[in-house]
Parts: sequence; structure tokens; C-alpha cells
Amino acid sequence: MRCVFDWSPLDGPCYLPDSIWTPGMAVTAKSTASSTKKSSADHAKARTPKTMSERAGNKSYERIQVAALSLFAEKGVDSTSIRDIGAKANVTTSLLYHYAPSKLQLVYELMSDGMERYQSSAAQARDLGTTVEERLAGLVTAHIIMHCRNRQLAKLIDNGWRPLPRKEKDVMLQVRDDYSQLWDEVLQDGIDKGIFDISDPRLARLAVVQMCSVSTWFSPNGPLTTEVVVERFGDLVFGTVRAARDGAAIRFADLNSPKFSDVLAIVETNHEGAVFGRKR
Repeated sequence: MRCVFDWSPLDGPCYLPDSIWTPGMAVTAKSTASSTKKSSADHAKARTPKTMSERAGNKSYERIQVAALSLFAEKGVDSTSIRDIGAKANVTTSLLYHYAPSKLQLVYELMSDGMERYQSSAAQARDLGTTVEERLAGLVTAHIIMHCRNRQLAKLIDNGWRPLPRKEKDVMLQVRDDYSQLWDEVLQDGIDKGIFDISDPRLARLAVVQMCSVSTWFSPNGPLTTEVVVERFGDLVFGTVRAARDGAAIRFADLNSPKFSDVLAIVETNHEGAVFGRKR
């Protein structure tokens, strides 16, 4: 027996008996096999989902992202199917799978992009301050603004990592840890300088970040504006860490920096170009 085809895409290696094999057949067969392999590869490549950079600005993909984010926030990741997303985005199933082969890929991409913008916004807002209490105020202000301006994204970031595969989950947990470290460092600095009277900066961070995560109840149509929420919760945070200088309690509203408008501008700039950059 001689091997004529290197590989058949349907049946694996193909053989012809010596009695009917000729050298010319080998050339033809190998050429056919090569063409078949190339055609299959081209077809597979055509069906391969585009990278995030290739999809950027694509209107169909934006509709898919917006629909997915809305459903994840409303129903939860586990209760949302890929078909639910396609129906809400008004795209065909084939187009949906072209851009997003699974809902968990959408979760991961939305969270990755969102957390990167969270991290950048928080770090820049922190750096507006010159004192440790001003740096804490920057973190508080940025966090609350981000939760108020896009409640859907905030809800996904809080809980969306849980159903992710282990590799992607580990990446997102590390990103969340990096964000938490911004707070831990400021709180520890405040302890070291005698400005914050807390025994455990990690527990304090858990308390104040949870306190400032207002997406579950805030409504842009409610009686409180984002700026008022920032001021009132800022005072609650300063009370929690018992912020004081020279024996006098520090009130959030008495700080000269950072200004709400400056932090808002930072957040808006960092969310430019993202589908969740629009207020939802």
C-alpha cells in the first residue's frame, strides 16, 4: 500500500493499492489534499472571532456588548443565554458567534476593559491629592462616580467573575487585587502618618469600598445627585477611618482637593470609546 493523500479532512490518511497507484496520481492527490487543507484553513480563519482591536467601532459588536451588559446586570450571567443576547442585540446567531463564541468571552472582555478604566481613573483621581486624606477622597470620589454613571458595569464587575473559567477568573481576581491595593496603600499611609485611626487597613478597605459601591440603589432620577452622594458618603468614609489631624476630625466637605469636577473629567476621559462609557 502506498500513502497517496497526506490527510483526508473526513477520514484521515487515505491509501491506494500499489496495483492502481501511479506517480502522477501522487502529485494530483497531494495537490488536491493540499488545496483541501488550505481551503479548510481559510474557512476556519474566516469563522475565527475577531480580536478586540479588530472589533472596535464595529456597530454590530457594539450592539452585542450593550445587549450583553444590560442582560448580565438585569438577569445575572448564569441566567443569560447567548441566544438572549442575540435577540436583544437584534443580530443573527451566525453573526453573534462570529463576534462572540460564548457569553463568558463577553463577560471577560467587558470586565477586563472596564476594570482597566476603573484602575486608571482611580489612580489619577488619587494623585490629584497632596495629603493622605485628599488621596483617599480621590479614590472615594472616583469609585462613586463610576458606580453612578454606569450601574450595569459596576454590577458586572462586582459579581461577573464568578462563572469565568479558572484561567480568566484568576486574571480578573488579580486585576481586582490591583485595584484594592490602591486603597490599601493609602489607608496604610494614613495609619503610618497618624491621620487614620484604624487597626486593620484591609478590613477598613472592604468596609469603605462596599459602602461606596452604590450601583445597587442609586438612580439618576432619584433625589440625590452624584455629587451629593459623593459628599455624604465621603463623610461616612472619613468617619469610618476616624480621620483627624492635630486632634481635629477631618470632614470630607472641608477638603480643598480634589474637586468633584476634576475627578468627573478624569472618569469621563478614561471611559471614552467604550460602549459602557455611555451612562447606564
